[in-house]
This record gives sequence, structure tokens and C-alpha cells, in this order.
Amino acid sequence: MYISVHATAGLLIGQQLTSPLIAFFAGILSHYLLDFAPHGDGLNGDKPLKQIIYLFFIDSVVMLSFGFWLYSQNYLQFTWPIIFAIIGTILPDTLWGITKLVNIPWLKQINRFHHYIHHYLPDTSPSAGILLQIVLLWASALFLIWK
Repeated sequence: MYISVHATAGLLIGQQLTSPLIAFFAGILSHYLLDFAPHGDGLNGDKPLKQIIYLFFIDSVVMLSFGFWLYSQNYLQFTWPIIFAIIGTILPDTLWGITKLVNIPWLKQINRFHHYIHHYLPDTSPSAGILLQIVLLWASALFLIWK
């Protein structure tokens, strides 16, 4: 799932909590719950590293632009729980990406669990997965704006 979807979930989680530590762990939990849904990326395992980095860059620009737009329109205040929840939501994919660049043995167990979550249910087509993620992103955005 794209990090913009995970980070938006982090925004929603962080708005509801007062403890940054609880928000961080709730963010990690939400990442894995969202990844249960078949979303057509197959954990990007078969894509070349260059393409993964390109998609990560584009996704990061979308995520940051959306966050700054929400902030500029006074829909969002960046609090510590929000920041920590966002970090928690994107941490599993960040760790996965790091292992694509550097061999860190202790991360292999975390990545095996991440892989298991991704493949627990049969995956869907990339187009259906992107559609699901767009719907989740827009629903979350509307919830943030019309709270």
C-alpha cells in the first residue's frame, strides 16, 4: 500500500490520541491492518529497485503535499501524537526499503512478518489495488476535512 494511504491513517490516529508513544504503536498496528487488504502491489518484490525508489519519491511528494495542504487550510495541526502516528504507519515499509539497500539480519524477521501480512489473502490486480487505495485516501481526506 502506498505510504500516502498509511500516513493519512496516521493523521487520523494521531488526532484521536494524546500519547505519542501509543500513537506510534497504533500507527504500526494500522499499517499491518491496512496491508491485510489485497492492494495489488505484492510488496513490490518483483519491481526493479529503481522503480521502487521512483514510486517512493512520487508517493512521498503526494503525502507531504497533502499534509501541508491540510495544515495550510487549518484542517490539521501537527501535534506529537500525529507525528509519531505517521512515523509508525510508514515505519514497516521504510524498514522493508532499507533491507533492499542494506543487508541487516535482524530486519529479516520483521520483513517475513510484513510479507506474511501482504500475502495472507490473495492479491488483486494492480488497477483494482490502486482504486482501493485512492478510495481509502479520499475517504480519509474527507473525514479529516469534514470532521
